[in-house]
This record gives sequence, structure tokens and C-alpha cells, in this order.
Amino acid sequence: MPKIRGVFLLMVIFLILGWAAGCGSQGKNVPKKPAGEEKPKAPPALNKIIDDIDKINEELANKISKQPKKAGNENDAAKNNQEMTDNIGEGGGKGGKGDSSLSSKERGDEDYSKEEQLVKKMYKEWNLLEPDLVKAGIGNKERNDFRQGLDDLALAVQKKKREEALRAAIAMYKYYAGINKVFSGVVPPNFYLVKYEALSGAFFAAQGDFNQAEEHMESLFEYWNMLKMQKKADDAKLFNRTEFSLYDLQKAVENKEALLIPMKIEVVQNNLEEVEDSLSKM
Repeated sequence: MPKIRGVFLLMVIFLILGWAAGCGSQGKNVPKKPAGEEKPKAPPALNKIIDDIDKINEELANKISKQPKKAGNENDAAKNNQEMTDNIGEGGGKGGKGDSSLSSKERGDEDYSKEEQLVKKMYKEWNLLEPDLVKAGIGNKERNDFRQGLDDLALAVQKKKREEALRAAIAMYKYYAGINKVFSGVVPPNFYLVKYEALSGAFFAAQGDFNQAEEHMESLFEYWNMLKMQKKADDAKLFNRTEFSLYDLQKAVENKEALLIPMKIEVVQNNLEEVEDSLSKM
């Protein structure tokens, strides 16, 4: 079972890599036609920060996929996997003990320069963006959540904790949804919440924590049901098949079908990329 879990984790990581690479900067902020009272136009920093969220997810997923396998018997491997799952679940981005299977020396030898540079860029972009957010009427909670999420990500990167950093990077999609809603010409916030829940569900399923994975799938459908109300008439078929793929993924999580989940996620991923492209052109 530990061997299967390890293979499954790698498969999910590769899918996250593909997702991050596929999103890029396509149509994140597309100007809308004036229609009565408009929200302020999204500033350039908003687009740059979501691009960097995509990039740091890709870098961290790639780092995990290249993680060297340690020799040892199956009992040791099972213990390490369980400790990693427990620590990620308890620690999150708040300074938990993720990556307990790695020694301090192993973490210290890893190169996190790309991730560190991306975090520095995001801090600069956040500093440029925050005055525009305040002017647009953003709430204190959304501002604080994004700031704290960025701090959590920075700390995990500084500590060189792979899984903890990836979990924090995935959470940035949720916090981004909280700040982009005050601007016009953006992909709807619910899209990023669907993306956050899907990636989080895959992350926890890869760790063997199917209870957490199921919770994320339930939340996913709450946001999806709101998102699909914004579809264009000629996108009905696209949204229908996306919904079917989400139900297939949910069923695989409920049945704890670890080997099927990566394939289900891949279908969801492909559909959501098309959904994002469609929403960016509205």
C-alpha cells in the first residue's frame, strides 16, 4: 500500500504541474464593455500576482515529483507517509511539522532560490496592488487573508518544507478569489475557488487523507453551482461535461479509488482550462 500511495502522489503532482503550466496568463484580466456602474478596472499587478501563484505551484510540484526515494522497509515507508500526512494536516501554513521524513540536512541542501524569488515578486506586487484594493473597497478580512496566506507561503519556502509549501501555494488561489472580486474584467472569483478545491482535494487524496479530500469536493460543488450560472448559452455543452467530470472525481474520492483519481483529475483539468478560456472572453 505505501508503494501504491507513493506512485499515486507522483501522478497527482504531475497533473498539478500540467495544470499550472496550462493556465499561464491566458485571459486573466480581459476588459469588459461599460455597463452602467462599473467596478474599477483590474490593475496590472493583479494579473502578475496570479501568474506567479501559478508559477510557484508549478515549481513546488516539480520539486516534490523529483524527491529522492529513501531506502527502507515497508513499515518505515508507511510510518513516514503517515507522519507526513499528519503533519501537513495539522500544520498547514502555520508553521507545522510537514516533511518530517526529511532530515534538516536534506532540506538545507535543496535549492529554493526560484521559489524565494517568486515570493519576493509577489510581495512587491502585493504592495503595488493593496492601495488599489483599498480604493476599490476591499474588506479587511480579504486583505488580511491574502497577506497571511502569502506570509504562510514565504515561511514554508524559507523552511524548505515541500508539502507544506505546496499546500500554502494552493491556498493562494482561494485568497486570490477574495481580492479579484472587486475589479472588473476578471475571470469570476468562483472559478479560482473551484480550482482551489479541486487541487486541495487531489493533494489530500494523494496524502491518503480522504476525509479532507471529500470535504473539499463538497465545497467545490457549492462554488461550481454558482459559477455555471455565468456560462454563455453556447457553452452549455462545455459546462455540462465539466460537471459530469466533477461528479466522476467526487465518486472516485468517496470510494477511495486512489488509482483512478489521477485520471479523473486529468479530465477535470482539461475541462476547467476550457471553462477559464470561455469565462475570460465574456
